[in-house]
Amino acid sequence: MRAVSRARLVRFSGAPRTERDGHCARDVGVQVWLVHAVPATTRCSAILREAMACSYRVAQDAIDVRAGKHGKPLVTVRVGGQVVRGNASDSGGVVAAGWMAGDGIGVDVQRVDLRAPVGRLAARFFTESEQEYLLGGDEALRFFETWAAKEAVVKYAGTGFHVGPRRFDVDLDASVDTEALPSDRRPCEVAIASPLPGFVLAIATPCPIGHIEVTYAGRNHRGALRARGRVTIFPHGPCAAPLVPDKGVGHA
Repeated sequence: MRAVSRARLVRFSGAPRTERDGHCARDVGVQVWLVHAVPATTRCSAILREAMACSYRVAQDAIDVRAGKHGKPLVTVRVGGQVVRGNASDSGGVVAAGWMAGDGIGVDVQRVDLRAPVGRLAARFFTESEQEYLLGGDEALRFFETWAAKEAVVKYAGTGFHVGPRRFDVDLDASVDTEALPSDRRPCEVAIASPLPGFVLAIATPCPIGHIEVTYAGRNHRGALRARGRVTIFPHGPCAAPLVPDKGVGHA
């Protein structure tokens, strides 16, 4: 049973670095597909299933999708003897579909809406310390980073906001309070990244993340989902490593 009461918060960046720290042991990777121009009527779980099938080159029928205890989709595939679990989110016409081997993952993407009444929303949904954090910089960006982190945490936990958003605290300078979550579903790390201009991505996992491999995807002329380009992003600090773009990286 996991007894973590605070999850470490780590920021990821695509900023180029000259070399990778050879002593870094954080080699666990997360796969994320960013799919553009997705109709509002499309279910995130359908995109996640299609992306995982495309990535692993298996039939979509091999991807198991079922509802969890609180109605959240649980998406699983067995690859090479490993169980890979996925989660997805949508915002502003973009779906973020993410997965990793192991005990699960929580994924959330948010478009940074500069017109949103973030002060009023924060007063309703954020703790006092989270509201104070917004005042220390770009208020809109900080709001959506905090909200994405909260969403990712409760998705990993499988509770959704049956655990009220004011019952746990996200300190984007340090860590995430997970005491209010079920003791066996508390993430140990929450990653924050901005792999797409104007969007923030948050990922909650049961183990430290070494890198996030981001695939930009869209539909081809036949309507099939296809990768358009890829970057690998790494955490700030001693484990940071170079941005590794594929040729032709771009948005769908």
